Amino acid sequence: MVDATPQTVVIQVQSSAAVGASAWDLRCDLREGLIRYLRDQHPQWLPRTRSQYQP
Repeated sequence: MVDATPQTVVIQVQSSAAVGASAWDLRCDLREGLIRYLRDQHPQWLPRTRSQYQP
């Protein structure tokens, strides 16, 4: 965990790859996989905020 506020928690995941383009793909896959895991296994952990639209 890198930072926390009442509404958010920031985590840092480190990884490496042999080639720069692969590192970018790995970074995206990790981020999307973590979000998918939270959505599927622990949806209550994701932040919920409400906003009000006022034209």
